[in-house]
Amino acid sequence: MITARRSIVDFDRKYDRFVGQANRRLRQEDKLAVINEALEIYFENRVKVAETDSKVRDDLRVLEMKEVKIPLVISEENFNVYEIPAESYRVLRKRVVASKEDCGEKDIPLIMFQTDDIDNARNSPYWRSSFQWEHAISDEGSKGLYVWHEGDFKIVKTIIDYYRKPKEIHAPSMTSEKKYEDWNGIIREKDQGLELTDTYSHRKIIDIAVLIARANVGDVRDFDIQLNKILNVEKINN
Repeated sequence: MITARRSIVDFDRKYDRFVGQANRRLRQEDKLAVINEALEIYFENRVKVAETDSKVRDDLRVLEMKEVKIPLVISEENFNVYEIPAESYRVLRKRVVASKEDCGEKDIPLIMFQTDDIDNARNSPYWRSSFQWEHAISDEGSKGLYVWHEGDFKIVKTIIDYYRKPKEIHAPSMTSEKKYEDWNGIIREKDQGLELTDTYSHRKIIDIAVLIARANVGDVRDFDIQLNKILNVEKINN
């Protein structure tokens, strides 16, 4: 883990190179707000390319939660709904352990469908959830992960892998009162560093934070172009 203190020090060092004295006077909470905004931008971008870039995936591995059993929240005649953890950012892999009388138990992968296609898939003999053919239809909604079993089998448990959201960076120990109220209205009294341990990632996050802070005082043109130069990938909003 890279300490919050180091993030603040590195931000100050880089930010001071670009702005005048009048614009340097950022509160500690303001510095951390832009650092955390930068963390969000960096994380969202890295997740997009993680499945095709092994180095990026290694960097995010600390945030990858494996083999998590999620609780049942709704049980209906043809489908169940399971609670997706609040910390989840993107579900990577999904499966159920299914059982059927006289057939025992087995793992069945969940196949995601767009909402508009679910009815057609449920009516198709090729895509309909089936214990025999070892696949089940699923979709995400406001209540959780929907899994259609169509009464063909029982779901013993539902298991997912996912990327969780990184914890926000905080440094109350560096303030005079050793605590502060953050931008979410939460009183912070304990330091929290950057969970990503790669120094390259930390440097990119601080560079993005400085870019955001400069933009906030009107010191940056072509923000997206500058951001993509830092990320060195295609535009994050594509």
